[in-house]
Amino acid sequence: MSHALYSRPFRRCEFCFRAERSPDGICSRCGYDGVPQNDVTALPEGTVVGGRYVLGHEEGRGGFSICYRAWDDQKADVIAIKELFPFEVARRLNDGSVWVDPEYRDDFDTAVQSLRHEGEVLRQLGSDPGIVRVGDVFQDNDTAYLPMEFLRGQSYQTYLDDMCDRTGTFIDVKVAVNIALAVLGALDAVHARGLLHLDVKPANIRVLDDARIVLLDFGSARDAFRQGSANYGRTFTPGYAALEQHDASGHVTEATDIYAFAATLYYSLSLTVPTRADDREKGAVLARLPTVNPDVPEALDRVIQKAMALAPADRYPSVAVLKKALEPFGSPRGLTMRQLTSPVRTPAPVPLRVAAALLDLSISILLVAALVQGRLIPPDGIPIAGILLWWATQSVPLVAKATPGMLMVGLRLMDQCGGSVRPWALLVRPFTLIVAVIAFRFLPDADGRFMHDRIVGSRVIVNIRSP
Repeated sequence: MSHALYSRPFRRCEFCFRAERSPDGICSRCGYDGVPQNDVTALPEGTVVGGRYVLGHEEGRGGFSICYRAWDDQKADVIAIKELFPFEVARRLNDGSVWVDPEYRDDFDTAVQSLRHEGEVLRQLGSDPGIVRVGDVFQDNDTAYLPMEFLRGQSYQTYLDDMCDRTGTFIDVKVAVNIALAVLGALDAVHARGLLHLDVKPANIRVLDDARIVLLDFGSARDAFRQGSANYGRTFTPGYAALEQHDASGHVTEATDIYAFAATLYYSLSLTVPTRADDREKGAVLARLPTVNPDVPEALDRVIQKAMALAPADRYPSVAVLKKALEPFGSPRGLTMRQLTSPVRTPAPVPLRVAAALLDLSISILLVAALVQGRLIPPDGIPIAGILLWWATQSVPLVAKATPGMLMVGLRLMDQCGGSVRPWALLVRPFTLIVAVIAFRFLPDADGRFMHDRIVGSRVIVNIRSP
């Protein structure tokens, strides 16, 4: 637990590893002051494992592992390390070692061997862009560790949530399918070497800053507990787990990963976790995607429904066959950051936009009438008051991301990249709309934008339905 590895004190910040600590002991990059911030079940920042890795702050955890940011002293680079830690049956001792309930010791030893096999297979696939690059599994603190590359980006789950917050709608169908095809490529590679993932879900897919899509956090260790002799508890992710994973004696195959993959694609197109497989077996219905997201073609929905069949034999026989079924809905070319951050949006229908405009106008007229009735404005001030109040309705997107009329018919205003329209553009937009009316420029372009949208760089989309 000391830094005996170094001939001099380890000066790099043990929290972020991006800078050296200043003389006052505080990191200039992240503000870390040397006081451990990791949870008590995790190892504190600055702990050395494997004789060469300095652990930093905890990056994340699941039911069976803790992932740390770390510093590789031999390569002088930031990496990530996964520590095997089955939370339900293990606890951290004062010396940092991991104690495992004797009842689960055999299952834990099997999990260590599974993690070692996983590491060996992933090392063989080090050149595959969709697979996380790993080092040698080693043992320390009475548990096992898997070093891997530090992936700069965000989880697919976070990406989907962020895009929904920015745009108020689903990601483009083609983008979702292209991401899915990248994941399928990684799955195909690991299946060819006899390894199953067993926990494909949005949280275990990483969208990197260079648009690379990476599959990580394989579930080989957790499956050792699922098949173990004792009743460990839930070893699967509800909604993404195939029916056979709900049973400790269930036989998992490539079809198990196909189900979880399809469930992940289902979520990306609906922002709804699919109905659990065991509930579906009891009669619950898996909603058809076009009823949630009208942009999803019926044919694509049928592909996903088949891949999520309850019986493994009713699913696609292999990843390669499923990939061929999905290709017509995507693109053979790779993804770019522009596609990931600025996906194409289906424009709001013209009738809805007209209805929203009439509602905004009606609201302004009603407000003017109320002011006149209350004798708050003189009759000769009606035109000016009407224009100002209508202008005010067009400025509501400053706080609500839509005008009152848009909110009432389920529309949303955004900029070309899916973010909020800039304040100056919102103030100018009503003026450009008046110019468009005077010039009789009412026809939208191929992207569904009217003249005033094009001038200020705005667009109107249909808001997503609440899950």
